[in-house]
Amino acid sequence: MVLRLLCILTLTLCLTISHAATVHIIPSAIAPVRPGDVVTVAVAVRVSSAKSVTVSLAPLEGASVSPESRRITLQPNHTSIAGFCVTFASTPPAGSRLTALIDGRPAASAMIGRAYCLDAVEWRGKFDADSVAASQGWTKPDFDDSKWPDKRLPYMLLDVGRTYLRTKLFIPSDWPGNSIHLRLPQVDDADVTYLNGVEVGRTNGWDTPRDYIIDPKLVRFGEVNTLCIVVDNSGSGGGIYRAGSTLGIDPPVASKKPAPHLAKPGPVGSPLPLCRMSVRNGVLTYDGGGEVALWGVNYYPQSWYQYENMKKRGVDMHKAIREDLDDMLKMGVGCIRIHVFDREISDADGNLIDNEHLELLDYLISEATKRGIYFFFTPIAWWGGPNENPSSFSARTPKEYMFCDDDAVKAEANYLRNWLNHVNRYTHLPYHDEPAICVFEITNEPAYPDYASLFDPTWSYYQGDAARSAPFKARLIAKWRKWLAAHGLTESSVFWPQFRYELMGRYLQAMHDAIRSTGARQPIASALCETVGRDDLIQAIADSPCEAVSVDMTYVGDFVHDYDRVNLLPQLANRPLDARLDCKARIVYEFDALRTMDTYAYPAFARKWRNMGVQIACMFQYDSRVTADCNADWDAHYLNLCCTPGKAVSFAIGARAFHDLPRGATFAAAGSDQFFGNCAVSFDRNISVYSDGKSYLCSAPNTTWRPLRAPEKPEFVMAVGDSPYANCAGTGIYTLEIDFAARSAVLTVNPDAARVGDPWRPDGVHPVTELKDTPHPFTLKLSGVKLSSVVRLHPGSDKGRQIGHTADTFEVIPGVYHLTWR
Repeated sequence: MVLRLLCILTLTLCLTISHAATVHIIPSAIAPVRPGDVVTVAVAVRVSSAKSVTVSLAPLEGASVSPESRRITLQPNHTSIAGFCVTFASTPPAGSRLTALIDGRPAASAMIGRAYCLDAVEWRGKFDADSVAASQGWTKPDFDDSKWPDKRLPYMLLDVGRTYLRTKLFIPSDWPGNSIHLRLPQVDDADVTYLNGVEVGRTNGWDTPRDYIIDPKLVRFGEVNTLCIVVDNSGSGGGIYRAGSTLGIDPPVASKKPAPHLAKPGPVGSPLPLCRMSVRNGVLTYDGGGEVALWGVNYYPQSWYQYENMKKRGVDMHKAIREDLDDMLKMGVGCIRIHVFDREISDADGNLIDNEHLELLDYLISEATKRGIYFFFTPIAWWGGPNENPSSFSARTPKEYMFCDDDAVKAEANYLRNWLNHVNRYTHLPYHDEPAICVFEITNEPAYPDYASLFDPTWSYYQGDAARSAPFKARLIAKWRKWLAAHGLTESSVFWPQFRYELMGRYLQAMHDAIRSTGARQPIASALCETVGRDDLIQAIADSPCEAVSVDMTYVGDFVHDYDRVNLLPQLANRPLDARLDCKARIVYEFDALRTMDTYAYPAFARKWRNMGVQIACMFQYDSRVTADCNADWDAHYLNLCCTPGKAVSFAIGARAFHDLPRGATFAAAGSDQFFGNCAVSFDRNISVYSDGKSYLCSAPNTTWRPLRAPEKPEFVMAVGDSPYANCAGTGIYTLEIDFAARSAVLTVNPDAARVGDPWRPDGVHPVTELKDTPHPFTLKLSGVKLSSVVRLHPGSDKGRQIGHTADTFEVIPGVYHLTWR
């Protein structure tokens, strides 16, 4: 029987094109071989300039190569491959290498027989649904797993509990005397690993690399051995879903990835008047000058259940949008991100359907433009909803095939062109010319099939209808096998990343072309969602014409547990992006601290994002005035100016921190108290504080903790409860806009927010927060100020009525007050 073993030699090399380009050589492990074995090899070549080259393999004792050589054309900044079959008449001598030649010159090599690439071997796997693994001996070498389904690594599983993965490996007789390492880059969440029925290691940590040293006494040298990895998934998806697992005697290869390098930060520009943006050297800049730094929210009055819940209240939707936008401005919102629910407004071919959803989107853009608020649009959400068109292009396409199915890609491109050419009925501008629309992200949270899922008939993303996915899967398999044949390769998962890299590259180019064909000049971002452990996708994004990347969503906490008074700051540590993305601007499409009413987190998000070089960051998601009392929409999130006052002030502090902190700035990210720029946050005190010499903001009552110097004569104060500048027994936000020269101030008092239900388990009908107009004493504590007059203004007017005060104390209910002093 001929054993087909496979590997990749990924390499970059020195070639004389128009100039010398030096790149790294990265060989992959070639498994131990025996007489009669056939090894299929792909030589992957990457250069910076176009060139045609001849690729071949150096002669190897006891082996023959077919074909002798291949002529390939190299495109700049793109990986191309050439495939070869190597037939071994005898076992190669110890220390033999397979060497790739470019135009007859050695360019890369790989050691033969010193390690197995576990992504290239055949596995069998089964979920222990009935807890019978121990009694039936599933880890033992003599257990019969022949009826188990075939599996491949990388492998993602959704079953909660233990899944057993088994494979058989021949370990050569020349391995004794060497340290044998089993290296697993990631197992989510925990593993217990066995060789020949004996445990060799266990680790609990979803992102912890494993390096287990195998006791030679457990190994059957010169024979077939049984490796069993028990993967324990505690929830939210698990498995061994990073490529690169190995078993062998080669020492670990040190990573040669360059450190990320951000362009030197420059001054932040003014966002107003609204103007175009562009990307230069990986930096998003205003065409009018200066770097972009926009803090924002996601907001969906036109779509999904947020639309449905608002409509049920019988409100004037236009008025509700105007009021929400006004509230957002008070919190420092400079940008709104929307993933457009395309199924509400499109047909099967990607043509637009004009309806109320599109009309409300037009109106929202028009009103935000008047207020100087930008938009970060993701035109394709893919998600369904109560008002979706079931025959729309994305409703018909499983998510993981949106980037590679020819019919889906054609419909997406058509939809993007139609959406961008749509003329707003209020501004009379096509979307691609709207001054408030500053950046596009192609699609929301894309998904991608792995090789293992391709051949699992039961698998579909989100555990959807596998039968519905079957024709898409069949078309992709046909495309994959045609690609293998074209490159002289045989079936193996190790070639899948190169195939997917090419699919992804073509998709991003097609979507970029569709957007640019409309005349749109805004920067275009590709999402990094689902790229962890998928180096091919990161490389395809880096090589794409997209000018920006949207960073995968960061939610601290989870969607199951409650996190009030649980310290989430350790989850907000600094994290760099891959250096290959240095030339891309960075934006964050969603972030939040889940299921908590605590008020310390948002500025820490700003610190994290600015360290990463992020220039637009949008929290998910803002609750409308209309429905915020019930937290009726995405219930793990809760943010509203009036219903979550402490969080709203913390968010406003985050907006100022995001603007103030230089792009790439590094601050300590450890400890329950953190200080950065003009901000301080404390988990223990459940508070965020901002002070820059002119403004003072505080998210909770605070008269004792003074981490920052409070300004003697502030121009603006935003607080909840007592602060250095006022005493207030209310639980809503109050703001002071102070003009010491004019000896006056404007005080705005919001309603009290009383929690009356569980915000994380709402029913959408009964309130979880009640707003109350309870009277409270308010004492002004501005240095050197003695009040002479307090006027409560009539709504929407600069006129009002005088109210009494005792010294600097007076009674307030929600409203606006004009204060004067002599």
